[in-house]
Amino acid sequence: MKLFYRLLIIFIIFSSCASDDNSNSGSVSIIGDWKITKKAYSCSSKTIQDLGLNQCEKKITISILENGNIILNDFRFYNNDCVLKSTKGNWKLNNNELVITLENADDFTFTEFKNNILKIGYYSTDPTKICDDTSQVSYSYVEFVKL
Repeated sequence: MKLFYRLLIIFIIFSSCASDDNSNSGSVSIIGDWKITKKAYSCSSKTIQDLGLNQCEKKITISILENGNIILNDFRFYNNDCVLKSTKGNWKLNNNELVITLENADDFTFTEFKNNILKIGYYSTDPTKICDDTSQVSYSYVEFVKL
């Protein structure tokens, strides 16, 4: 559960790795509703392992509101039922970085915003978690598509 919330938080806080390639064109806005499409683990070498989504997780959405608020609608299985837990927070843009803060969540350290795809994640701080049998740092992220 903690891993899931870390991933969701990562989606919410855009850090120095964030980019908004379309911010100048005005064609894509961060404002709106987003639906989860992927949970993944990646290496610096760009090897990506898709962690898959169960039927309940496929319902997860985030709403990024114009007033600076954000709402995460998290769906998880509890006692064989798909249960909704909504978490509120806020967001702001600092230059080209999107910073998202959710209630009771850690900060995200990896973000990317291109076209209609929003990725939020965190870099591993565990030195025992390496990728591709190398010493490269790994990161986990969730990917959202704009509705």
